[in-house]
Amino acid sequence: MMRLQMLCEKQALLLMTADHINHFLLNFQAPVMSDAGRLAMPIFGFVLAFNLTRADALQSEIITRTMKRLLLFGLLATPFYGLLYRWVPVNIMFMLLLVTYLIYIFESNKKYKWPIFIFMFLVIGVFVEYLWFGITYCLAAWWFCKSPGLIRMLVWIASTSLLAVANINYWACAAIPLILLASRINLNFPRLRYVFYAYYPIHLALLLYVQRNFL
Repeated sequence: MMRLQMLCEKQALLLMTADHINHFLLNFQAPVMSDAGRLAMPIFGFVLAFNLTRADALQSEIITRTMKRLLLFGLLATPFYGLLYRWVPVNIMFMLLLVTYLIYIFESNKKYKWPIFIFMFLVIGVFVEYLWFGITYCLAAWWFCKSPGLIRMLVWIASTSLLAVANINYWACAAIPLILLASRINLNFPRLRYVFYAYYPIHLALLLYVQRNFL
């Protein structure tokens, strides 16, 4: 399944970059790039969910390491994202961070985990990109990856369609066949551990530079 992760990550990076170029540099003059960009978040969210379903994710500190990386690179991206677009809701790194924390709470044995889970989902979810719809999608993807089955797959697919509330279209659903197809393709891509994390703030910084100096 590692090939699924590598191929999906590369798909999502290309789609996200195209969407951001159209948004920040082309002023939405290429709508096909924007539509294609709707697939990026579902793919990133699925890859994150897949990573967090490892049997020893909590014990081996995979979850806590992931949260630290998302927090670090989310903070690094914040000034560029804010100057390019908006300050609130915060950039997608924080949505993925919140999802990871919710999974951490769910998997833990904390005494008050359900009140914490509900508070973080309902209240903190207001301040992240894609709001509750993106969080629900990622949690459904994690539930499906944890124990694949027809019912769980249908819940994951249904949660993908809910992204239309945030996207104002259903293009996110096109990510489903891409994800499923990627799991069937055996390509020998090298895994670069920090590429996604570092790429996000770097590409936003470059877009801001081009926008301010050449447009």
